[in-house]
Amino acid sequence: MYALIKNLVDFISNFTNHLNDFLLFIPVIVLAVPIMSPFKIVPTRTQSIIEIIYEFLEDQILSLFHKKKDYKRWMPFFLTIFYYVLILNLMGLIPGMHSFTADLSFTATLAVMVILVSIGAGIYKNGVVKYLINLTPTGIAPAMRVVMFPLEIISLMSKPLSLSLRLYANMFAGHTVIKILLSLTEIFTTKLILPFDIVIVTVMMLFEVFVCFIQAFIFAYLSAVYISDSLYQESH
Repeated sequence: MYALIKNLVDFISNFTNHLNDFLLFIPVIVLAVPIMSPFKIVPTRTQSIIEIIYEFLEDQILSLFHKKKDYKRWMPFFLTIFYYVLILNLMGLIPGMHSFTADLSFTATLAVMVILVSIGAGIYKNGVVKYLINLTPTGIAPAMRVVMFPLEIISLMSKPLSLSLRLYANMFAGHTVIKILLSLTEIFTTKLILPFDIVIVTVMMLFEVFVCFIQAFIFAYLSAVYISDSLYQESH
């Protein structure tokens, strides 16, 4: 009987986890519909928000690219990263939902993907030999290039670590603080303390929403920086 109950509890727990993962696609679909729909001359409220976000990202990222055609080619990739990270960040604020960006293995995988894409972009544009040579600064002695090459490889390999840790640490810390504050509402049920706890939780939730947007922007912007560096190695 005990084994049957335990198996039932494990099944319900696993089902809940998979259900949470499935529900993650609902806001993605809801957001994708207005983005993929034809834009109107007189913008709706949703279209206006999307255009404001796009213009903000464009103003920040455009200056990183020397050629406008390169920017137009890569901008959909950066927008995808921004919205993807943003949705995952915001989903972590919903009670009962799993926060993927508060998981180091997930953010590390996403960061490694970005770095591999940047390396691939640099090799595609400059070729393998030229890409490897340009990892070291131009205008220095060949002997110094030999010495600096391993250091540049280490620097390149450390980029996914810093990129993933930055997103993970901010999301994990923020979501953890909110969970702790929410748990306090179950402990402090007196009429004197409970209102203060509710106010603090509300303020923290609003601040965390702001952090979710900032972290999504930083991740997308750094992705643009890494890809730009790979495309225009000689100028960096």
